[in-house]
Amino acid sequence: MRNKSSHTINLSSACSIPGVHCALGESPVWDEVNERIVFIDILKGVIHQYAPRTGTFIAWSMGCMIGSVAMRPDGGMLASRFNTM
Repeated sequence: MRNKSSHTINLSSACSIPGVHCALGESPVWDEVNERIVFIDILKGVIHQYAPRTGTFIAWSMGCMIGSVAMRPDGGMLASRFNTM
């Protein structure tokens, strides 16, 4: 399988990220510029980022449920959040 930048994606080498336990993990997005996968835990309200090449893992708690995440062309992220009124 090839993505738009012609890098080979080896689906047989998929693995779990040690120490990450999502209540409801969703919305995985590959950030091609920074070579990382970004995904969310909807129920816990956490955005996760993992760079497989370096093994670097970062998580941000948003304080509310999150519905999705997307990468911006400038390298930033955009997330939708659930807010009770």
